[in-house]
Amino acid sequence: MESFIREKTLAGAWKLKEVQINRTVFAELIGVVGDLPVTQLRFEEALAYKQHFLEEGRLSASTINKKLSKVGHLMQWASVHYGAVNPMEGLAIRNARVAPRDQRKAVSERQVRQMLRLAAEQDKSFKRWLPSNFAAVVTLPLSDVRCSPSN
Repeated sequence: MESFIREKTLAGAWKLKEVQINRTVFAELIGVVGDLPVTQLRFEEALAYKQHFLEEGRLSASTINKKLSKVGHLMQWASVHYGAVNPMEGLAIRNARVAPRDQRKAVSERQVRQMLRLAAEQDKSFKRWLPSNFAAVVTLPLSDVRCSPSN
């Protein structure tokens, strides 16, 4: 695990906070399955790790999936460096429901009209005034867009 952390840090992929988060997740893994070499982590241990959080019942599906993903990234790295099997594949909780506080607020029809009107009035790049969730508007499937005549 230390080699994985060191490599991620040296590559600039992780800053101190991400190192701390991953160390915590890896310590939880060791607490559940024992201090095994990554080459000995099998499906049974991976499933026990997931079951631990499910039975505990205090974490959301999204948080559990994040923990599984972090261990999965470690195991993916170990598969390249040590020939280990990645037992974390497929263990994510599917159709995890996003908590209402984590959902994006929808852009109203009035806001879309206002953005389009302002865009038409601009003679320069209009990116500076776009809200952060404008990407949600421009990636909507056409079937979800309803046009009504302007007055």
